[in-house]
Amino acid sequence: ETMSKEGKKGSMSMRLLADTVAAYLAGAAVSPIISAVDRGLAENASGKAKLLPSFMNSMKSMCVAPISFLKSPQFFWIWLGFGST
Repeated sequence: ETMSKEGKKGSMSMRLLADTVAAYLAGAAVSPIISAVDRGLAENASGKAKLLPSFMNSMKSMCVAPISFLKSPQFFWIWLGFGST
């Protein structure tokens, strides 16, 4: 049996939706660690803080106040970048 054009469209849009959801969930899973590493590298490069203490402070702030961390621009931009690629 062959699928009708309408059936193929529905199947394709469901696949696209599933891929998009999977990409953004994967981005949300890795973004907290990546943003903590990114912040640590930026602060280390500027001389503001050493890498490991900066990373640990980011992780601590993420655990203490997860909602404010998830609303932060550093998380948002990294999540958007990973989710959209």
